[in-house]
Amino acid sequence: MRDFEVFETVRKKIDGKSSEAFYSQLYRVVKEEIESANMKEGTLLPREIDIAELFGVSRLTVKKSMDMLVNDGLVVKKKGYGTTVIGKKVVSTSLENWMSFSKEMKGKGISIRNSYFEVENTIAPERVCSFFEADKKDNVLKIAKVKSDETANLVYFVSYINPKFNVDVMEDFYQPLYDILKQHYGLYPKRSFEHIRAMAADDFLADKLNIQKGAPILCRERRVYTQDGEPLEYNYGYYRGDRIVCELRV
Repeated sequence: MRDFEVFETVRKKIDGKSSEAFYSQLYRVVKEEIESANMKEGTLLPREIDIAELFGVSRLTVKKSMDMLVNDGLVVKKKGYGTTVIGKKVVSTSLENWMSFSKEMKGKGISIRNSYFEVENTIAPERVCSFFEADKKDNVLKIAKVKSDETANLVYFVSYINPKFNVDVMEDFYQPLYDILKQHYGLYPKRSFEHIRAMAADDFLADKLNIQKGAPILCRERRVYTQDGEPLEYNYGYYRGDRIVCELRV
């Protein structure tokens, strides 16, 4: 059932005399209602035409506001059903942008922090050693991070760096990895080959991402080569299925 009552609160907060455009006011007020949990997850909003009639504006004006909320990941539209409150922000990331997750999010105005961080020299998985053509007994630099926004853990990254380049474990890996490789070692990531699959979180990943075991996640497995075609990095990214949307432009 559509919730008209909750829009009565929205109506009271809209200022018809304000110089702020109506679509901007509607977007802002509904956004505030969702983020304050006054509009609960799963709430089915009135139809755009009904909202337009309530405020005496065009449907296109209401659609613009709703589309902005969709882009923010706060509501979702389903054809033939309507607009539903998601209740928690969904972050989108481009599959073409593989250089830096934090930089990409900063460009979207989203602040990202490391909520978990570990750097060590360790024995790498067999497929990683095979990619680097390294001995299975070689120590390989491993960098593990959980990237979080202000509300939740979003993605768990694990990077292995080819031991032939002797990257120092004492580097400041709070800085972007590729900046360090370029500035300190003259290594420029040039090509990336990726394998992407859906999977269910095991106990380890559930703990790292603070989700339930069995929750859906997206695994992004990436092999990166230098400007000279040499294997540089083997990276795993495990993205929360309920908070991350991956985009690919073709």
